[in-house]
Amino acid sequence: MWQYTTVGNANSAYLINSVQKELTAGMIMLAVSENKLSLDDKVNKFYPNVPNGQNISVLNLLEMTSGLDPAGPMGDAPYNNDDANAQKMIQGTHF
Repeated sequence: MWQYTTVGNANSAYLINSVQKELTAGMIMLAVSENKLSLDDKVNKFYPNVPNGQNISVLNLLEMTSGLDPAGPMGDAPYNNDDANAQKMIQGTHF
């Protein structure tokens, strides 16, 4: 189970709600400005197993208009942002 705390270390989890959305959008736009990524790139370019990924763009993800709906828990606890958890999330996602 996650341990939410106000004091912690690099392994602590913090309840940040949707703050990560702005950080992610900023990093994506930085990559776009450096021509490392296009808003028109399709999700299946990076994750070929995502349902309907050939029709979902990076812009759709940023605008939250992808039509993807993850079901169930968000990966393992504690959550690790790695390929194994990404694949687990893809398996539980439907379009």
